[in-house]
Amino acid sequence: MAVDVRTAILMAENDSERLYEITSTCKTDMKFVLENRSMEINKLSAEDMRYIASKLADDYITQMYWESLTDITTRVLDDKKKEKENAIQS
Repeated sequence: MAVDVRTAILMAENDSERLYEITSTCKTDMKFVLENRSMEINKLSAEDMRYIASKLADDYITQMYWESLTDITTRVLDDKKKEKENAIQS
């Protein structure tokens, strides 16, 4: 059974299972990168937008998600550890 993000958040029993949205897209973003195709972009259907968003998500996962997740999470954890150590020394 496929579950949308909002339902998954509600179903999560604890913080480890909770899903957090990481990105989205809109026609304004597309017009920013494809300025000369604005009229065509305006005509994209909701189905077209879902397809594009799905492909972006696939690309993000295969291209950079795991590496970025590792790097950013490590940075946050290290910063929290330093803050705790500084608080203890104060």
